[in-house]
Amino acid sequence: MKCLYVLTSTEQDLYYEECYISVVSLLRRNPEAEVYLLTDDRTAENLKGFRGKIKELVKEMMVVPFPEEMGMMQRSRMLKTTMRKHMMGDFLYIDCDTVIADSLSDVEKCAGSILAVPDKHAMIQEHYTYMNMYMNAKVMGYSMGHGNCHFNSGVMYIRDTEQAQDFFSLWNKLYLETWKKGLAMD
Repeated sequence: MKCLYVLTSTEQDLYYEECYISVVSLLRRNPEAEVYLLTDDRTAENLKGFRGKIKELVKEMMVVPFPEEMGMMQRSRMLKTTMRKHMMGDFLYIDCDTVIADSLSDVEKCAGSILAVPDKHAMIQEHYTYMNMYMNAKVMGYSMGHGNCHFNSGVMYIRDTEQAQDFFSLWNKLYLETWKKGLAMD
């Protein structure tokens, strides 16, 4: 199974360390997994010494250049909302702060173009950030969630389908709109 991580990191944060731990835990429980790393040019430049060890664990590292003035949060969100363009075939996206505790072999057996779970396993009205989501949706003129759910994008199985391509195109477009309005949501 192909597994993709998106990493944007500097030597002042812990995202690299979280990603490294996640990849090691993935490979311990799923030694057959093929790990891919999608990163930005600034992060790629600082992956040396200890921070370069992750390159030994990945099958391929894809580096996307961004304008120098673009911040790390924007780089991360741009990579995440465009990841479908950078990966061929079906893949499991895993956030860097996820520790894998068991085999993931059954994931590929699930039906659907994009598989995700409701964030906090709760309906939108029960979510602890409901009011924040509501206010952001109001500012943007969007409806909240899908089917009364706000999905967690931290772990998603993404098939190589037209529906998934369309989803990611729309997700990126909407992220760019929120960015222009000064909101930090994706």
